[in-house]
Amino acid sequence: MTENKNMMIFSSDWYGKGSFRMMPTNKDCPFVEVIFDPSTKILAVLSNTVKDKPQMVPKLNSKGQTVTVKNADGVAGLAEERLIMETYHEYYIDNESDIREFIKRFAENPKHSATEILNTIFKEEDKK
Repeated sequence: MTENKNMMIFSSDWYGKGSFRMMPTNKDCPFVEVIFDPSTKILAVLSNTVKDKPQMVPKLNSKGQTVTVKNADGVAGLAEERLIMETYHEYYIDNESDIREFIKRFAENPKHSATEILNTIFKEEDKK
């Protein structure tokens, strides 16, 4: 397996919890961003390839304001419409050893505190 050391890990905060992200360091990187969610223990990987994906978005009037509608009970809400939008391919890694392997393969700085964050989070799971 070849190693593609083309991402840098940096510390970040994820809803009040210590986390990390990864960003590309050169144009050959196959990803645009990587985010670790400590609450779900998932590494979210956003590829640099795009796909068309249907998305529900708020409907706008000709002035760019959101359109409201009432349901059968008279409760007001936002009108939505389905649009086809380009989005990045997303991958979700939830296995600890696979997360560590991803970091080892793509991080220029794999000794970053991300390792400590993973150790803490996955050890907390062992205590339960």
